[in-house]
Amino acid sequence: MDLAAQAGPLEHLVALGDSMVRTAPTEARRRRLPPGVTDVAELRAAVEERGRVRGIRAAREALELVRPGADSPQESRLRARLVLDGIPEPAVNPCIRLATGQRLRVDLVWAEAKVAVEYDGDQHRTDRRQWREDRERDAALRAEGWEVIRVTADVFRPGHWELFVRQLRGLVAARTRPGRVPPSWI
Repeated sequence: MDLAAQAGPLEHLVALGDSMVRTAPTEARRRRLPPGVTDVAELRAAVEERGRVRGIRAAREALELVRPGADSPQESRLRARLVLDGIPEPAVNPCIRLATGQRLRVDLVWAEAKVAVEYDGDQHRTDRRQWREDRERDAALRAEGWEVIRVTADVFRPGHWELFVRQLRGLVAARTRPGRVPPSWI
């Protein structure tokens, strides 16, 4: 509530909320990421019990966009801004099973459209192993008909954001067809 009262950007409050409800469903992720400190229901109850205090509107608005599963504040900011700009809400870090049996985690996914967005922090550029793994994952997804868009912090800059949203909106709309069967989810 204290942070919500500061009236910062809504996407930052969402990122904070996401970090509070972060989950680590696999042992590998559990070693890398600490679990969240609460869940969405508990967070909602804490906000609702506050009544009429400074920042309550911002906290309630952010709470509607809080989702478990985000791996970074930038992923959360990206998802929140997309939803606020009218893009259908993506799945957060789902594991996609390919026809080969390979299982891949992807940052943001619109399954029906087979569109994935990956947010790349600087380590995706500077770490040779990470860079190579990213290229291999993209190739595997594309081989099964997925469109993969990679973005960096530059996506939040004026001009870049509008172009990205237009591109993503067009892809999701064009690739979403009635009756399309989504991929297998784990």
